[in-house]
Amino acid sequence: MKRKYINQLVLFFLIFSMSFSILIKEDVYAIQFQTPNIIDNAPPKISSLSNDKWTLMTKNVGDLPRSVIVGDANNDGQNDIVMVNMEGTSISILLWNITSMDWNVPIIKVARDGVCDVVIEDANNDGQNDIVTSNLSDESVSIFLWDPVLNDWLPSIRVKVEGPPHGVSIADANNDGQNEIITPNGGTNNVSILLWNTTSRTWNKIVTRMIVGMSPWSVDVGDVNNDGYNDIITADIYYKVISILLWNINPPPTEESGGPFPIPDYNIIFLLSSIGVILIIIINKSLKDRKPLDNKP
Repeated sequence: MKRKYINQLVLFFLIFSMSFSILIKEDVYAIQFQTPNIIDNAPPKISSLSNDKWTLMTKNVGDLPRSVIVGDANNDGQNDIVMVNMEGTSISILLWNITSMDWNVPIIKVARDGVCDVVIEDANNDGQNDIVTSNLSDESVSIFLWDPVLNDWLPSIRVKVEGPPHGVSIADANNDGQNEIITPNGGTNNVSILLWNTTSRTWNKIVTRMIVGMSPWSVDVGDVNNDGYNDIITADIYYKVISILLWNINPPPTEESGGPFPIPDYNIIFLLSSIGVILIIIINKSLKDRKPLDNKP
């Protein structure tokens, strides 16, 4: 009789695990697209423009420059150059000087270990451009906020993310009119989203979203399916796919802080379910093999 109840419990446990995973609603959908194979022996494309269209210039920067971006870094209406120095865990900022019509001496700002990518955009939604880096080894982002009163950047703010970020993007990821910080986390199957809270004027706790591929190296935000809402897209190097997180215009309930509930980790759910089933099977077998007690005096 006991074995009958245990077998029923095993069946209930399995049905509950499957139902729980199916019924949970998410505010995004993951779509996988296979990228075409590259033909190795394809002939290279030759540009029809001659070399005299450009003037070659070089600028000395830090050690091992890995990524570069152009934008108005110091909010003076002039474009500047910012690059990451991966070896020196720093960024070099070349501000444009309208008087000399050249760049000033590079300004060095220290980031974190393995600084990998950089973006110039309004990170804290104050109308001023800021600088944000992704730090691969440190599994974090460094945020350099621009202070218009000091006319300089404030000391960097370090925020941990859910894995080693190969890239970083700043855009309105959840379509609330506020910019967020998004990182693709290499070696994982997720992206981290730092949602901006207009009440506290800071970032909420990190929201993690699963993708289809593995080890995303690049991320961008834009209206992928042309429905008027921003979506998130990643390039996933190991699976040879891109993952698209389409925004759901009917999201699930949100926390008081304003951010959506994080998606449950299905691997953990099924792992715990499997452990529970194994324990029940072991107990069932032990009850079956147990010999009755000898009641002889």
